[in-house]
Amino acid sequence: MTRHLLLLAAAASLALSGLVPNALAQPAPPAAAPAATPPPPASPAQAVMRQINGAGRVIRTELAKDMPDMAAVKEAAVRLNTAAGKLPQVFDKPVDPASGIKSAAKPEVWSDAKGFAAAAAALQAQTAKVLQLADGGDAAGLKAQMGALNGACGTCHQTYRVAQQK
Repeated sequence: MTRHLLLLAAAASLALSGLVPNALAQPAPPAAAPAATPPPPASPAQAVMRQINGAGRVIRTELAKDMPDMAAVKEAAVRLNTAAGKLPQVFDKPVDPASGIKSAAKPEVWSDAKGFAAAAAALQAQTAKVLQLADGGDAAGLKAQMGALNGACGTCHQTYRVAQQK
């Protein structure tokens, strides 16, 4: 018995001294993940375009489901329509190159301001229809309307946005 007590005391002493790993010790916490690279700075116009893209993505994702969450669709439709209404104001002047913000807006946004305003109004009309259909819970109508909305986006982008590199 004395021998067992001595062995137990020796093991406890070694464990406390740190020479032998303690089986009860907690593992070290994992290293912190590296900080994510912050997104590049955005102009007010880019922020609005991101809102439009994000809201549209929510609507498309929900409509692809067998049972779309129409409350989420309606919420996104409100955001989409609100953001589309801001386009003429946020494209009031070109981005200052000294700001470090890269813009895909063509000079035609400002040189053809009436045409751009008309394109923005056409988009707003399409987003208003999306909101109306979302209010009514018409998923089938929304699916068709999203095609018309994409057409309005594409028409404006062809004229007023620099083509993206693929």
